[in-house]
Amino acid sequence: MTSIARRQFVRAGSAASGELYMAAQTGVVDGFEHDAGTVLASKLNEVVKSCWLTEHLFSPMVVVIGKRSLDKITPNLRPAFLKAVNDTTTQQRAIANDKAVAAVEELKRKGMTFYPMSAMDRAAVRKEMEARRSRSSSASTRCTSVP
Repeated sequence: MTSIARRQFVRAGSAASGELYMAAQTGVVDGFEHDAGTVLASKLNEVVKSCWLTEHLFSPMVVVIGKRSLDKITPNLRPAFLKAVNDTTTQQRAIANDKAVAAVEELKRKGMTFYPMSAMDRAAVRKEMEARRSRSSSASTRCTSVP
């Protein structure tokens, strides 16, 4: 892993999102972790002109329903309900992807330069994250999905 990548992922600090614009503008922080849509909406492109495009962010879109509520859906309606959930999730993910691509293009148009993460750095970060996940998996809560 490159020294830049190591500093990015190992020594990451945090700033409140409402304070991030000023913190980036004044140099209190020299980077942040947000998707392109948030950068555009928050106008962070006004104070930060380059982006290391890691593509590691994923905005999960899930339907959460408790077992008691799911059990209230009659057996004859449950397959249609589950199909609607699946279809909607697929549709929303496609819409989200289109919006993310459009936001990157808009940021480029506004002068932001993107630097894609190299395959070597991506593999090194993935390896490190998997090692951390396996070390902490015994303490994590497990979630299950409805078939």
